[in-house]
Amino acid sequence: EIGQLINLEELRVASNELVGNFPTEVGALTRLRSIRIERNDFDGSLPSELGKLIHVHHLTMSRNDFVGELPTMLGQLNSLRRFDVSYNNFTGPISSHFANWRFAEQLRFHGNQFNGSVSHLCSINETRYEIGVPSDVRFEIFIDCEMLECTCCMSCDSNGPCGRGPSRGPGGGSCDANDGDGGGGGG
Repeated sequence: EIGQLINLEELRVASNELVGNFPTEVGALTRLRSIRIERNDFDGSLPSELGKLIHVHHLTMSRNDFVGELPTMLGQLNSLRRFDVSYNNFTGPISSHFANWRFAEQLRFHGNQFNGSVSHLCSINETRYEIGVPSDVRFEIFIDCEMLECTCCMSCDSNGPCGRGPSRGPGGGSCDANDGDGGGGGG
């Protein structure tokens, strides 16, 4: 059983045609630093036990069939740098608890049915510089602009997700995640 692999640091099972619910036992693997399960056929809700994995830097679960809301417990993943749940069937709001991801570099929420606002995630950019994240490390948010409000997104592309890519200090920088021109309207 996967829950007994207590020394596991990386779980990479991408593109393996795995099906069913993602095992809650993964929450016991507290040494995990990376989870890459993209391009499978996992379904059901994400287990809230994933919030126990406080050392995870990369959590990629894109292109599965997950449903429901993202567990607010994921906000406890304080070491998270990259989070990708794109192209699933998630719904509901994106929790304000995710603003705790102070080291985040890239957040991918697009290709789902989220609603509401992600403007609370804009504060990540300001707080990360206060804790010593180098100013040349980009911060990007990818959302579906027609479904979510974002006060800090630099541009929206009608053919794809909205991006936010400031790269220089609080309130500064203007690197666009989609076209690199640094301009554009809010989304």
